[in-house]
Amino acid sequence: MKFNKFIFVALMLSVLLVFTACVPKVSSDNMDKAEEPMAEEAVSEDEAMEDKSLIVYTFDGKEVNLLDGNRTYVKAWASWCSVCLAGLGEVDELSASETDFRVVTVVSPNEFGEQNEEDFKAWWAGLESEYPNIEVLMDLDNEFFPSFGMRAFPTSVYIGSSGEYENIIIGHNANDLILESMKGVN
Repeated sequence: MKFNKFIFVALMLSVLLVFTACVPKVSSDNMDKAEEPMAEEAVSEDEAMEDKSLIVYTFDGKEVNLLDGNRTYVKAWASWCSVCLAGLGEVDELSASETDFRVVTVVSPNEFGEQNEEDFKAWWAGLESEYPNIEVLMDLDNEFFPSFGMRAFPTSVYIGSSGEYENIIIGHNANDLILESMKGVN
């Protein structure tokens, strides 16, 4: 009887470990940034659409606006997160497939326990041939993750053509869930 309880507890702990997301190490600097209230200004709906931008960067420094009017699936991840790394094959497969939405991944060098920009680029260069279809963008200004209250890695962010976050899901999202979820994103 005691042996069965031990097996049950060990099994439940294993399941919990497998299905939990990686939680970033947050410094007090990151915490302060995340908790700063944002000033609200009265703007018209047209002005709000024109002003919507959330800039991340390609490896060669080009700006990419994630709120540019394109429906977008974003996988927020970190190089130290084992759950994130285990899901890269699926993201590569999705990135290679024909979809009516953009698929990107975003990392934040120097934040949340991530490597600095140079080290991350060198590290990714060793994996890039395994995942040739993945577009890795960098949140160099640390604006993307705080914009939706980043809590754990990986996180899936579903952005509509209006530039609004339509869904945010913590943990790994399989491709079938991503495709189904994107059907509801305008």
